[in-house]
Amino acid sequence: MLSSRTWSIFLIAVLVGEFLINVSPAATAIIDALVVVAALTQFGWAQRSPLAIGDTAGRLLPAVALVALMRLLSLTMPVPSLPPVMWIVLAGGPLLVAVAATARLLVLNARDLGLTRRPRSVFTVSVIVLSAPAGLLLSAIAPYNPIESVGSPFFSGLVAAAVVCCAVIPEELVFRGILQPLLTARVGRLAVIVATLAFAATYVGSGSVVVVALLGFAGLAYGVDAARTGSLWGPLLGHSILSVTATVIGPALAHTPL
Repeated sequence: MLSSRTWSIFLIAVLVGEFLINVSPAATAIIDALVVVAALTQFGWAQRSPLAIGDTAGRLLPAVALVALMRLLSLTMPVPSLPPVMWIVLAGGPLLVAVAATARLLVLNARDLGLTRRPRSVFTVSVIVLSAPAGLLLSAIAPYNPIESVGSPFFSGLVAAAVVCCAVIPEELVFRGILQPLLTARVGRLAVIVATLAFAATYVGSGSVVVVALLGFAGLAYGVDAARTGSLWGPLLGHSILSVTATVIGPALAHTPL
């Protein structure tokens, strides 16, 4: 039987790597690479035991490996000769494939991922609407324009599409679609907090406590909404609005002459 603490040890290792990213990106990459290999190896060995059936701790291992892989891809995929927006595609594309493979490995269908339910709560609408001003605030705190495309609607559209398809969707599937539900089976209501901490930690590399706090609060709102409704559509829409506002709309407004 897999130790009930194994997944938490790997998750803590990933979080430690995130806090080291501004000091030594190489150390972060090494930690995450080791976690991916160790977690998946441990999961593979555990599946050989009849006791693995119904083992909620064991099912968390591939989910934790996804979190580590996400950071590993973001560190290794940037290519100086390509525009930064392509880095998002190069990192997010393989991560989407990994998410699909993990869902299949854990026998998670669209319903399990929260993709078949339509939320209709006031809370969901509030989370989605408030994501726009949160994105503007984020844009003001940490201006980001991946290809200096302000003034070009075509390239701004490409950036928005890349951000949503290769950043927002993979992140929501990893944290709110896979990790949080599996954590719920293990730690109950604390799952939202743990998943949010893991999500917020991925932004430590921004070097801004305010950015981490803002995105952590947004992640908490998305996590609560997903837990309340069993749907991922609210977090997906809200996160998309926040990210596109921060990376495209905010910079465009900032460069628009009064």
